[in-house]
Formats: sequence, structure tokens, C-alpha cells
Amino acid sequence: MSVERIYEIEREEKDYPSQILTQIATTYPFLNDEEYKKYMEKATKIEKEGALEEINELIELLNNPHASIRKKSSNYETQKRSLDPERAPSSEVIDNILYIKIPTLSGIKLTDLEDQFLPYKDSTDGIIIDLRDNGGGQEAPARNFAQKYFINPESNDMGTNIFLGPEDTGLQRVSLPTESNSENPYYKPIVILTSTNTFSSAERFIATMKAGTNCVLIGTKTKGGSANPIESEVVIDGETYIVKIPTWRFVLAGETRPIEETKIKPDIYYDKEDIIQYSIDYIKQISRAKDEGPRTKITENVLKISKEIDPKNKLSGLELVEEVCRYIRSMMPSIEILDKARENRPIPKIDKWDTSADELLDENNLISGHTRVRNINGCTQISYITRALLLAKGVPSLIVDTIEEDWLKDNPNWKNDEKIPVSGHYFVNVYIYDEKKWYTINPGNKEERIHMHEDYSMGNKKYIEFAKGRDTIDMGYLNMEDRLNKLEYSINY
Repeated sequence: MSVERIYEIEREEKDYPSQILTQIATTYPFLNDEEYKKYMEKATKIEKEGALEEINELIELLNNPHASIRKKSSNYETQKRSLDPERAPSSEVIDNILYIKIPTLSGIKLTDLEDQFLPYKDSTDGIIIDLRDNGGGQEAPARNFAQKYFINPESNDMGTNIFLGPEDTGLQRVSLPTESNSENPYYKPIVILTSTNTFSSAERFIATMKAGTNCVLIGTKTKGGSANPIESEVVIDGETYIVKIPTWRFVLAGETRPIEETKIKPDIYYDKEDIIQYSIDYIKQISRAKDEGPRTKITENVLKISKEIDPKNKLSGLELVEEVCRYIRSMMPSIEILDKARENRPIPKIDKWDTSADELLDENNLISGHTRVRNINGCTQISYITRALLLAKGVPSLIVDTIEEDWLKDNPNWKNDEKIPVSGHYFVNVYIYDEKKWYTINPGNKEERIHMHEDYSMGNKKYIEFAKGRDTIDMGYLNMEDRLNKLEYSINY
């Protein structure tokens, strides 16, 4: 809908408030006629004694944090274009995670960002970009930084710019796709820290990264602002003021209202002082979940089976996880079939821990007379093949060893009584990139396979985590005795 820009204001003489109101009426992108008319109705009823107070009221009515009037400082032009050394980007490596703090984008150059990134990008396990105190500045260097090193080649919608077109063309809405200038974009985990101080071009950088990478936002919602402001100078009572009126309004992909209203919400809300350590731990877990374990390696046997699961690669996220679980269920023998197979052909290696996904998926492990059913017994072995196949399909995951809660309460002397069998279970935690979220799965179950993260339960039984890793070797044990010692240690310490 086009927005009419026709209004009449009767004044005996042209003054600064009239000039600012005219500028707002002809350049500010009101979203529709109703929004425009409501603003003009309120603006023409302002009754303030001084010009400065009247301009302030005109700006406040816009309810846009980019609209402002401030006294012009003697070094205003220099401040706009130069980088304050105390607010320059800085970096450090913490627990092999690259932490880059970018306090401002004012006066910044692409090389300022590259200098903090390039020396460490290959040797570290992930990156944290801290924008919590970044109130914006020049958008281009940050956008170029994202495009050159992070954005995936696949084009995605990052949002829509809304502005007034030339002459009588009315309100324009232009979709903004992501652009990539990198053949090999950064593939390691990315965390961006946000707060209510994160604003303007810093938010545009975040919008680009959200659309073009698998980054995770941790912190609080941003301030919310889109700009490209027009600046005007007014002199009131001998003082020079800078008036800024935004000419853009930006709508994030997936939203229907401007960013001034929606803000950018974090994927993980976190407002504690240890947010940097929290983010490091988050990245370390994802990195660990992407790595193979000694018993969950992506071997030829694993790859061969993984290609039979969703062969056209149409599935993703939890749908893909479900498909992997369904396939695994089809490989599992009934107790009768397994017992009969072991009677007819003794199997030399049946220890739950002394095996691997590769051995379990090998054709030599097929049960005679079956083309898919294998000698697979128990949740330990199921967890091995589940994790290996998930890794082969690009899904990060970790195996979780648990003990039944009631069993622990009912058997306080379990370690000294060899007749008491341990009641435990192996679950698998999976990370879904599209949702930026962890889930817990019970891959061997026919029902209740997908759980909320760290919901270790089966029916009415609750289980307690005592070890987690890429496989049991990574957790620190090779056999049942090692496992019981680990359990005892975790209970006592």
C-alpha cells in the first residue's frame, strides 16, 4: 500500500521543528497509512515552549532508538570515522576456543577483524564473537567479514529492508539474501554473545550470520534498530545539534514486524556473569559430539550402512534421527533368534564393551539366513552403532551411561554384593543444527525414542547420568569392572 505524504501545518514562519517534521514525513518509512496518520495527528498537537523540546517530542513519538537529537561535539566528524583504540577488537584463546570481543563497528576496517581471527582459526576448536557492548557503526566491514569467512555458499533470506522509494513510488520492500565469498567457509562451532546493548549494524551482522551459518546466539535479546539515518544540523540558542532520522526499517527473516519491535532473540537465554565460560563449555560439547570415538569410527562398514538410510538425503533434523533409529531396529534380532544363532554358531566376541560399531555392522556379524539382522545385543552395542551412523549422516551425538534412580536407592550395598545386577541404560544425546538444540534419544525403543535433552527415562523409570562420551573408552572404561569403578567414584565424589 502506498503511503500518502500530504499534510498541512499552519505556522506563521518556518522553524526547525517544522523542518524536522517535514523530513520525517518525507523520509521515514511508516509501514502503512494508519501508522503515518496516527503519528502526524500526535505530532501536530505537540505543545512545547521551546524548539529543542518540540523536536525531542517529535523524535520520541517515532519510538525508534535510531531517531535522536544530540549536541554536536567539537570532534564529531573524527569520532564517526575513527576507531577508538580502547574499543578496538581484541581476542584471546581460552581452553582452545577463540574468543573475539568487538565493542564497536565505528571506524572499524575489515583488517581489524581479520587480525583477531586469522592467526587462530585453524588451531582452535570454535569461536565466540562477543557483541554484548556493540552499539553499531559501519555495517560494511562486518558484513564483508561474514561473507569472506563464515557464510555458506547456499543463499538464504536474512530479512527485508523497508524504505521510501524515489518520488511517488511509495514504500519499497527489498529482500536481502545472504552472499558468500568463501569456497571453504568456517565449519567449526560459532557462538555470538548478545545483550540489550547490541544494536544497529551489529544486529545486521547477527542477522547475516543467523541466516548463513549454524551459529548459536547466547545472551539476552538485542536493543532492536535499523537505520541508514539522515543527519541534519540545527542551531538552537547558539548550540549546534545533530538530528538523526532513520530511513530504513528492517524485518528479520521469519518475522512480520520491524526489528525495533521484535529485537533479535537469543537461541539460548543466559544472563549470568559466567556467560563466556558457559559458551566455551557449549562449544566444547558440540566439538566433542562431532568427533569419532575409538569404538564409533566412521569406517567403510559404517558408511555402507549409512548410505542405505535416507539414500536421497531428503531428511534432516529429528526426522533423520528417527530414520536412523528405525533402520537400527530392523537390524536387531529377537532374543529367540539371537539365542538360536549362538547355539548353532558360537560367536567368539559377545562382550558388550569389547567390540565396535565397525565390527557390529560388518557382514561377518550377520545372523545366518538374514540379510540385515545382526548379532547385536543390548543398549551398549546399540549406542555404538547409533552414534557411528549418526556421525556418518552429519548429526553430532554423545553416548550417555545412566543408572536407574530407584535401583540406587534400593541397593545401597550394590558394590559389595556380586549377586545384584546393575540396572542401567545407554541413551544418546543428539544435536540438531537447524534447531540449535540438544535432544536425548533411546534408539532401541519402539516408542518414546525422542526425549527432551537429559530426560533419561523409560516409562516410569528415571535414570541418572554418570558418564558421557564418544564411546565407553572415551568415558574411561574398557569392561564391566571399569564401569562399576567409575559408577562408584561418581556416587562417592
